Amino acid sequence: MIGAALIASLLLAGAPPAPSPLEQRIFDLSLSPRSGPTPRLSPELTRAARTLAHDVAAHGPAALSPERLRAALAAAGAFDPAPEARYERATPDAAAARAGLALRGLPATDVGVGAFVAGGTAHVVVLASTRRASLSPFPARVEPGAVVRLRGALVGLRAPELHLTLPSGEVRETALGPGPAFAADVRFAGPGRYVLEVTGAGERGPTVAALLPVACGDVPPEDPEAALAGDAGEERDPREAVRAVVRAIAALRDRHGLPRLAWSPALAEVARRQSEAMARAGEVAHALRGAGGLEQRLRGVAYRRARENVARGPSAIAAHRAAEESPAHR
Repeated sequence: MIGAALIASLLLAGAPPAPSPLEQRIFDLSLSPRSGPTPRLSPELTRAARTLAHDVAAHGPAALSPERLRAALAAAGAFDPAPEARYERATPDAAAARAGLALRGLPATDVGVGAFVAGGTAHVVVLASTRRASLSPFPARVEPGAVVRLRGALVGLRAPELHLTLPSGEVRETALGPGPAFAADVRFAGPGRYVLEVTGAGERGPTVAALLPVACGDVPPEDPEAALAGDAGEERDPREAVRAVVRAIAALRDRHGLPRLAWSPALAEVARRQSEAMARAGEVAHALRGAGGLEQRLRGVAYRRARENVARGPSAIAAHRAAEESPAHR
């Protein structure tokens, strides 16, 4: 089987992918009836969805791990930080009906549909993203010493900021003006992996608008198979899930020579209530509709300075890894 990274690179070499008849059928089914604006069928998200459809056919739903999703998005040239993903496996007719219905229920400005049929079974992956920025094309690979212009505009957000993670793990932050338009020259001084993230301020707090991993120099591609193990070892017990995240945070701080954080039952309770509120609302935000932000939720808790990370994933440790990958959340 051709590796997923090679499949993605072959797709990128040609023109934007035209949807197959099955993919077009799924997209059409997602539109009728659909409340709200009609989403765009994104070439980049379609490339990523096709790569993932091949992967799940070979490896099962584990191939939709957050790490594998991020790798597919990067290979496809998609800057979406956290698109929703759904997978259907059935006969082509049944898979089209189910995937179209699933996509219809996902709010999005841009979607991708990938279908792979083998032995009469269709493997369909749909991706849905509400884009908060437009972005000029940006290379996924550069040479050491390159300076590349990052240019775009926020959508429904203000005060753009660039968060750049260097190969060393250091994060550098740059304010890019009041917005919505922004531009910055990004220097890639030495070889290694860089991550660029553009954030903006909105009514529900800071929001990640774009996420761009970039390989500089002779950096080997990340192994797509390595991410498939994902979170197989995580306990289903919520208490163990919390302990796994605490251990991961401690390990991250150890790697960067920072002191470990002390456990606070009061802060843990505030975090638990926000997690449950986000689950009920079906959205990830620092300030949910009709609720206060972090400062209001910390009333009665003694603190000097507070920061909050919020993320979504198939498990607690997967959500933490998604936040850990984000320069603005480190």
